[in-house]
Amino acid sequence: MFLGGIGPCAVTKSGSLSALNSSNRCRTYYLPWEKGRGPAKRHVEEDGPPECFQEPRAYAGRTMRERRIRAELDKLITAIEAYHAKFNQYPPDNFDPVAKTVNPVTNSLYYELTGVIADDRGGGRFRLANRQQWIGTQQVQQYFHTDGFVNSGTSAKEIKQFAEFKAEQHKAIASMPADLEVLTVPVDWPLNNPKFPPPFDASTDPKVKRINPVRYVGHPHATNNPDGFDLWAEYVDGGRRRIICNWSKDIL
Repeated sequence: MFLGGIGPCAVTKSGSLSALNSSNRCRTYYLPWEKGRGPAKRHVEEDGPPECFQEPRAYAGRTMRERRIRAELDKLITAIEAYHAKFNQYPPDNFDPVAKTVNPVTNSLYYELTGVIADDRGGGRFRLANRQQWIGTQQVQQYFHTDGFVNSGTSAKEIKQFAEFKAEQHKAIASMPADLEVLTVPVDWPLNNPKFPPPFDASTDPKVKRINPVRYVGHPHATNNPDGFDLWAEYVDGGRRRIICNWSKDIL
């Protein structure tokens, strides 16, 4: 809704507009859909032309984005727990035994939760059941610090698919020639912001730099859920980094 020609204004508790004095540099309004919980006040500084409904739209968009991220993480949590029930372990994380560090960004969750076909030829190779291109053991070791996948077999009957992912939920971070993919957050990472370097900053491909991966640390390296796993999404909103995770109900 665009309110052309209206000066500084406020939305009252009833949802109606009321004008403010020109000397008043702040407006207070209530979001009608929050009335049931006692209307939530919003204060907005009047630094420029009034746009009375810009803040509510931004608030609604942010809430929808947060709910989507949380819903996708909840589905992943369910899939990971089902994986644990079958294999009696959580999916491996990306642990570097030399540096003794975990890389939560480049993890193999996509492959472990989907399942891969394994083949011993050529020193070992893997592919998704719905793909024809193979990923070599060398590439798996290079990116995931592992020689293979737990959820693998010589045929589709020997693997278990714990989750189905839409095309926009996984993206390639490398091609060789098969795409090597990670699960992603439905909010792209911002470019050209030194305050928030991209998760895949080493890549020269702008598309890869914008990929925002789901982050994962498994047992026994998880610190927030030491008996389980740490799963979280990071994204930039309002000039700050926000975190939605499986160890807190709040947005950090």
